[in-house]
Amino acid sequence: MKKSYQKIAAALCATALAAFALAGCASQPQPQQSTEPELPAIDVTDTSAGVAATVNGVEIGEKAVDTYIDNFRQTNKLTDDESWGAYMGQNEYTPESLRQLVVDSFVEQEVVRQAAEENGVEVTDEDVESALEQAKESAGNQSSWRIILKQSGLTEGQYRDNLRQQLLQRGLFYKATGTSQLDTLVAQITSAMRQSGGTDLADLIDRAAVKMAEASGVQRAKADDALVLSMIQIYDPDHADAASLADIPADVVATYRAQADSVMQNQVFSEFMQGYLNKADVHTNDMPEGAAYDVAVIEPVADGAEAQPAAEGEQPASE
Repeated sequence: MKKSYQKIAAALCATALAAFALAGCASQPQPQQSTEPELPAIDVTDTSAGVAATVNGVEIGEKAVDTYIDNFRQTNKLTDDESWGAYMGQNEYTPESLRQLVVDSFVEQEVVRQAAEENGVEVTDEDVESALEQAKESAGNQSSWRIILKQSGLTEGQYRDNLRQQLLQRGLFYKATGTSQLDTLVAQITSAMRQSGGTDLADLIDRAAVKMAEASGVQRAKADDALVLSMIQIYDPDHADAASLADIPADVVATYRAQADSVMQNQVFSEFMQGYLNKADVHTNDMPEGAAYDVAVIEPVADGAEAQPAAEGEQPASE
């Protein structure tokens, strides 16, 4: 199938890419904390309350789903049935769809874990603690760190778990794209150099990095000239009519080539992880009866009208 470079370039922002985000991942609702409650830890291996799903035979406990949703309700002061029902109605959730959102996220985390194991990607407790300490140092002080946790709606334990997941994904990204942490560092350095006028030195470093990659024998995912030209035509008005890269200054080409490489590497990684998701043997069980979050959805209504719960089995009406 012929690639549509215009579509690829236009669909992805060349300057702000999430390098380690899984394609198609279900987004989780992020609570905003105003207090610091002691929330129970989430343990997906705990099947004492039943099994929510299995991923290639690995069980994900229903209790983890209950705990996640309960923690969310507590941190957002949605513990009573009325406010919880109104929240679901306003956000067009049902108890079933919201549970599925959480289950899908746990499933994807397990797929990442299994993919990492298959590809020899390891993250040690020391790696996680080092990343956590860097995050705390970046915050500046303990008070700022607590604010960051509140804004993210996470306990420190949950933040630590997220870091482990991110590190696993980063390792898989390097495996899938043939790149390394050094490549990421070199790209950051040369980009900063070009922005400050050090184009010649940046080009020298890039050429050295290419030679090192070739010597290693690793096939690195990178953009071809057609994608680079498409991105320049789309994002650089001064060269929108350029017929080829030869018509464009070398420093401009180098800048956009780095961005195009990032686009291509993200696409390669996305397809790599989507392959694992597609071939995973996933079985999701029905929502158990009596779940604490299974309350009547209250449909949003216009000012002055009386709110009504959604009929059983119906999605809440949109305004």
